[in-house]
Amino acid sequence: MKNETFIKEIYEPYNEAYALLKMIKDCGHDNYDDLWAEFATKTEEFVKKHDTDIGHSIARMITDVADSIADINGEES
Repeated sequence: MKNETFIKEIYEPYNEAYALLKMIKDCGHDNYDDLWAEFATKTEEFVKKHDTDIGHSIARMITDVADSIADINGEES
C-alpha cells in the first residue's frame, strides 16, 4: 500500500475516529444529551465522508463503543 493511500484511507479516518471516541468519554455529565446528539451527528458525517469498507468498519467500531458506554450508563445512544 502506498503511503498516501494509507494516510487517506486508514490514518486520517482513525484520527477522526479517535476524536469521536474522546467525545464519548465526556458524555455522562451535565451536558450528556447534547454531547450524545453531537456525537451521533458527527458519526453520521464520518460515515458519509469515509464511504469505504474501512470507513464503515471504523464507524461500526465507534458505534459499538458508544453502545457499550450507553449500556454502562443505563442509557441508549
